[in-house]
Order: sequence, then C-alpha cells, then structure tokens
Amino acid sequence: MTSEVYAKQPTNWVREGIRGTLVLAIICAISASAITMTRQHTAPIIAHNEYVALMNALDRLMPEADTYEQVDVNGHDVYLGVKNNNVFAAAVPGNRKGFWGQPLEVLVLVTSDGSLRDVIIRNHGETPGIGTKVESQVFLSQFKDKTLIAGKRAFSLDDVDIVSGATVSSRAVANGILDAIDLFLALNLK
Repeated sequence: MTSEVYAKQPTNWVREGIRGTLVLAIICAISASAITMTRQHTAPIIAHNEYVALMNALDRLMPEADTYEQVDVNGHDVYLGVKNNNVFAAAVPGNRKGFWGQPLEVLVLVTSDGSLRDVIIRNHGETPGIGTKVESQVFLSQFKDKTLIAGKRAFSLDDVDIVSGATVSSRAVANGILDAIDLFLALNLK
C-alpha cells in the first residue's frame, strides 16, 4: 500500500475576492432594478390613493361645496370650498412631528368669516392605543368654533386638554392647527 500525499493548492485570494465582489455587485444591481421597477409601477397608484383620500377629507369637511379650488400659500396647498361661485371656507393643512418623529398632518376647516369649524387628522405615525387617541372627537372638539383674529392666537397651548400618555402627540396636533391658522391668515380670505 502506497501512501500518496496530496498537496493543497494555494488559493488565489485576489481572484476569489474579485469573483465575490462581482457576484455581490450583480445581486445589488438586480435588487436595485427590482426596487426601481416596483416603485415606478406603484407611484401612480399611490398618487391616486392619496388624491382619493384628500377628496374624501374635503368632502367630509365641506359637503356643501360645489367645487374645490387649490391655491398656494407660502408653499402649502390650501383648498378653498366654492359654492355658487363664492368661496365660503378653506381647508388648510398643518404639519408637525409626532412622538416618533413622523409627520402628524392635520387639515383644518376655517370659514371665510374666520371661524375654525372642524379638524381632521389626515396622517400620523403615533402609537396605537395611546397617541392615536388624538384622533378622537372628544380631543378635537376643543379646537372647534374658535374665532380667528389677525395677530392674536386662537388658543393657547396651555389651554389645550392634553390626552393622558400622549403629551407629544397632543401638542403636535395643537401646533399643527396653529400652523394652519397662520396659513389661513396669510391667505387673507376675509
């Protein structure tokens, strides 16, 4: 019986490194292409769904409107409710960061005579069961029927009844409403 000794061939580390890098680059290119194609395919669907959600919010805020007119105020889209060719109200956006740093978006209805009539929370990333309590009508009703006067705050943050356990979310809603009021006053609709 003869014993044969097999010598291990030395590996070429450079060649193996290049091969691994190329394989990884190909995988990354395929993944990036797949993500890009998915995004291009879903972008119109997402835009349509956002438009439908906006129209539903406007219909809820201003059911008596014949049409809506979109105007730009300081880089923000404000929606005017028009009935019988007269502007009777404006749906004004407000946006602040909530508890997790995600945008908390409100849409505030202000009548042409400067009365805050309604508030809708359009979007948020708050904690379910805690931060989401700011969507309740019990919380939002405290902001309704405020009269707006230029140069004067409609309400003080100290007067806002904060949702227990959701202080940051409550303040984000209140500040978003105040931002919307400032936009309305800049619109000079009266």
